[in-house]
Amino acid sequence: MAKNLILRAPAPRLAALQWGESSPRKVLAVHGWMDNAASFAGAGPLLDSHVVAVDLPGHGRSAHRARGAHYHFIDYIGDVLAAADALGWGKFHLLGHSLGAGVCAIAAAAAPGRVRSLALVEGLGPFTAAPNADIAAQLADAVRRRAAAGAGRQKPPRCYAAVEDAVRARLAAGGMERASADLLVRRNLKGRGGGFCWRTDKRLLLPSAVYLAESQVRSFLGQISCPALLILARRSTVLPPMVLRRRRLIANLHTVRLDGGHHVHLDNAPAAAAVLRRFYRALR
Repeated sequence: MAKNLILRAPAPRLAALQWGESSPRKVLAVHGWMDNAASFAGAGPLLDSHVVAVDLPGHGRSAHRARGAHYHFIDYIGDVLAAADALGWGKFHLLGHSLGAGVCAIAAAAAPGRVRSLALVEGLGPFTAAPNADIAAQLADAVRRRAAAGAGRQKPPRCYAAVEDAVRARLAAGGMERASADLLVRRNLKGRGGGFCWRTDKRLLLPSAVYLAESQVRSFLGQISCPALLILARRSTVLPPMVLRRRRLIANLHTVRLDGGHHVHLDNAPAAAAVLRRFYRALR
């Protein structure tokens, strides 16, 4: 049974789910974009570990960033390390999916003395700008759209008469099984006016102002020294070839492919958990 946590971290307030509190192995799990801590509800209880899956700011039950602030990839690194501090974890294992995998990879490079191992699902560092991208136009568009959002010109959050309606909407976006969508959706809804609306901060949908350069990401990945595991899904088409080519940059990286789509750790949780358990046991 998962236990809900509120972490006493610096603002914004972070919510989390916890399993296996008695285990000495500490695993901090980080979900993907627009998902939440329930992303690990299938595998978390099966890892023979003390797993804390955090809701990133603006996701799930965590607080949104302050008014006027925005969501920058690099800020999530501080959020993850602040979560570990709030738990009193000096050293710990990192487990990330998609966006969370990118965050965990950069955190492992930035705090090598704290991260015992790195397990990544369907992600290996963040997306970067295309080589010939017009970064000035991208920045101008981001500034314009953020100003419009700050002026209250965004649409209100979409609401549904029933939870099942929200689940169907999430399934229409594709990429996961119904049971998986149900877990994620239920953690991401709040009651309003007899119906249900998304908790997610709509500012997460705004375009990034800038991206890290590929050379910067590759430099980070080259600094990772802890044991590392990458789980890829056989039916996923999310990761571009550029991301997959980064595998050779991490000296101690082992890659495993499992049946499933982008949310393979949730849709195929027993298989993903078995791979993760073998990985953790081999670290002893």
